Amino acid sequence: MEAQVESYAREICGISLTNANVSARINAVEPLRTCLAFFGAELIEGGRCLPATAQRESVVNLLRSIQLEHSWPCDSVIASWNGFGFLFDT
Repeated sequence: MEAQVESYAREICGISLTNANVSARINAVEPLRTCLAFFGAELIEGGRCLPATAQRESVVNLLRSIQLEHSWPCDSVIASWNGFGFLFDT
């Protein structure tokens, strides 16, 4: 099940990374947050939906670019991930 959940998370991230449409990028914030917060806390024991640090950092960079380019607040999303033991600058 962990592999399937990680696969879905990668699909969500891939769609978000490759879609330059402003509305799509802004609407991607919640699914990206869910990749780590919901799946990580509820489904995967000891890991997260995106287990590799580089994967999580890519999502944080995407969220930061959404915030910078479109003035959509993402700091709270990144800060919430710190509650799961991941430390990212906000």
